[in-house]
Amino acid sequence: MYIVLVGIPVVLLIGVLRMGERIPPPPYVGGIWRLEMDAVGEDSCAPPGVVEVIQSGTVLELHVDEPIEMRADARLNKGILHSLPFEGESPCSGVWALEAHRRLSPGSDRLVGRWIPAGCESCPSPGFEASRVPTEEM
Repeated sequence: MYIVLVGIPVVLLIGVLRMGERIPPPPYVGGIWRLEMDAVGEDSCAPPGVVEVIQSGTVLELHVDEPIEMRADARLNKGILHSLPFEGESPCSGVWALEAHRRLSPGSDRLVGRWIPAGCESCPSPGFEASRVPTEEM
């Protein structure tokens, strides 16, 4: 009876853990990123130049402190970051969402993407490349 109640669940648990070893983790995009943007014009609601990404698996939270504090929820789906529009106490709240993917090359870790104007399909979507801010600068 002991073997049935303890042995079989232990064998099943070991099997599940072995299968999980083959699942690759999502790419790590957490940290503070400095964005180098394409021209965005003279808009008072221009996208921010620095974004902090807090990551737990494929669930992300994006924070912007300048010019005014805003945040957005985001997800990683097949290596692409998709955010909801940023929200906060800013007149620009709900104006921008973000879409990006990570570009890895020797000696370089960059995000490449675009800002998406929420609710305006005819508006331009300024592109950007972002580099991770080294922890010494934080």
